Amino acid sequence: MHPYKKKASPHDVVNQFFDAFSLATAEDYLLSSFKAAESMPVWKKSAPYNLIYFFEQLANLIHAFSEKANQKNEANQYAKCRKCINKYTVKQWDEYLHYILSFALSNNSLSEAGVQLELMHLFDYLKQLLATSYLLKS
Repeated sequence: MHPYKKKASPHDVVNQFFDAFSLATAEDYLLSSFKAAESMPVWKKSAPYNLIYFFEQLANLIHAFSEKANQKNEANQYAKCRKCINKYTVKQWDEYLHYILSFALSNNSLSEAGVQLELMHLFDYLKQLLATSYLLKS
């Protein structure tokens, strides 16, 4: 996945994400990719690059909110988003997103390949992140 650019503020990352995806589209991509990763059919919502781009932007959100805030006001503003992702380290999130994307675009499922992920928890945390960060966009 594309590495997160540290120069962008969380606010900029949120705006970039929601300039590319509506909340409904983001939630649809999230759900459909999780379903495809855990089943045999390959993700077919649109071009594979759309899903790859979605996951790059999702990783950017996670990275943006995992960094320490520069100001107290900013820390309070982004605390709810941090709470959505603080169950795992950034390295773990990157690994989990990589697995989900890879298996969503392959003919094999995660469980068939022996990859054990807590998909329901991951899905819930990411869906919360999307909803919470959506409220921060300007």
